[in-house]
Amino acid sequence: MAGDGYLMWAIGEGGAQIGSAMPAFKDSLSEADRWRIIRFLRTL
Repeated sequence: MAGDGYLMWAIGEGGAQIGSAMPAFKDSLSEADRWRIIRFLRTL
């Protein structure tokens, strides 16, 4: 599984750099919210 730092970067910057259509969320989600998403992902 990807590391937390990578997930934070990917959520913030979006997927264009890795060939994905996922949009960047750094302007629409706070850093705290992005960490909450990562913590949630770790529970799955």
